[in-house]
Amino acid sequence: MSKYQFYKMGGDTFEHMAQALLETRRRGFGNLIQFGTGPDGSREATWTQPPDHPDYSRPATATSNVAKKWVFQVKFHDIGQRGWRGAGEALIGDLKNELEKVTTKHAVPCDHYVLITNVPLSGARWIGTRDQITKVAEDWKHKIPHIEVWDAVDLSRMLDNNADVRTGYEELILPGDVLATIYRQVQFQADRREHTFRGYLRYLVDYESKARADEAGDEDQLPLSKIFVDQTLRLDRERIPECYSDAIASWSLEPLSESEAAPVVPTDLDSFPSSFVLLLGAHDKVMLLAGPGYGKSTITQFLALYHASRLVRPHYAIQLATRLKLPQGISPERLDSFCQMRFPFRVELRRYAKWRKGALNESGPKGLATYIARELIGKNVESRLSEDDIFQLANRNPILLILDGLDEVPNKESRDEILKDCDAFIYRCSGEEADLQIVMSSRPQGYNGEFDRFEPLRWRINDLNESDFTEYCGAWLNERIRGAEDRAEAEERIKRGMQSEAVKRLATTLLQATVMLTIVRRKSDIPEERHKLF
Repeated sequence: MSKYQFYKMGGDTFEHMAQALLETRRRGFGNLIQFGTGPDGSREATWTQPPDHPDYSRPATATSNVAKKWVFQVKFHDIGQRGWRGAGEALIGDLKNELEKVTTKHAVPCDHYVLITNVPLSGARWIGTRDQITKVAEDWKHKIPHIEVWDAVDLSRMLDNNADVRTGYEELILPGDVLATIYRQVQFQADRREHTFRGYLRYLVDYESKARADEAGDEDQLPLSKIFVDQTLRLDRERIPECYSDAIASWSLEPLSESEAAPVVPTDLDSFPSSFVLLLGAHDKVMLLAGPGYGKSTITQFLALYHASRLVRPHYAIQLATRLKLPQGISPERLDSFCQMRFPFRVELRRYAKWRKGALNESGPKGLATYIARELIGKNVESRLSEDDIFQLANRNPILLILDGLDEVPNKESRDEILKDCDAFIYRCSGEEADLQIVMSSRPQGYNGEFDRFEPLRWRINDLNESDFTEYCGAWLNERIRGAEDRAEAEERIKRGMQSEAVKRLATTLLQATVMLTIVRRKSDIPEERHKLF
């Protein structure tokens, strides 16, 4: 089942889409009446279902097969403004109010009532919207025998089987539709460009799928789908941009354990999983700060890999999502519906600075878009895209721009040029009305606040806790040591080493953990005193 961006449609467009679905599913077999704008007696549509309809069931109050009267109502909620909890609460209130209007105020004959909404229903026991709707239906069944709600998931299934309706609304275009039409308006060879972008995404999935741990003496790359750790982050509360202050404050306004937001927002505001910061609760501009070896680049690598996989290898994206600390009620299969789909570009700034220096003697543009077109895409999939092609892509699709490792550009003049290029890229994207998310990273040492001009939310990567360390060790050993006996021996050596508090304090970053495991793999005991190895 595909995931659709209903939140972008707005109330009127969502209502028209729901009526279009009813046309395809109800017109031609029974009497369907659609209502336009203005007073409608709490009805978007009514349908009289004849007894010979293949899905007919006799109304509970009837003693013979009589025509069954259906009433459809549509309710749209701005989830971005209300939040998941607020939208769910509003939906339950809407259902009760509309049932009262239908039965009492307007006295509409009704055997089967359907409320259509863009809000996904949650399955949390007792407090979830599905259980609450079941209770409302039970309370009202003496007046309306059958009451149901078609939520975002139900509508997604219907749209999967109704391409004519789906493609009539830009907000409902599927990833496959996006890739199939992404360059129809480009002036030349749209099919070639589509293949170029598809090829780049496939290259990205293959190239970014392995963790790079050569700095730790680990010679071979390891699959992120098996060893990635969803590390925790803490917010730099001293540097919260004003534009984000209300959103941050809302995370801790109420006791989360009593609300539907509880499964989504972490309870410990100093220990957010990176998946929440960059996917579930992502803001437009985010910055990761941490010392060497903490895994900044690995996190951004995983983020680009996940977004690329969603577009060209969905099953692999689900496999990647199993490595994340997802809230209760959000499975790896459902994660896709809770976060924006983006076309990723990951720029390693040290490589960009080197390229830019070499391009000084060349004519033509030398900015970020040119680098993306020529270096990230062109050299890897045999293409000749231009910077305008990149901005055309940004105009049509949400973009993720990752600027990784500013600290690795030591020259101040080079940094200044990079920041000017970033300004130019952002201004052009703004002119294209692009949906742009920027994720930046740097070590604190050597960072002089250059990215602060973009007003990002700054997050610091926490030390590895014991559970994360244990999880990483288990995954690493499973990949590196195939034999059960050798693996058990290695685990015992790790256990002995971790009995030393000094060693335990050292094993706080991914780099240090990998060094430790590399030593163990070579059948050496972890030293308790010679800690400089770490």
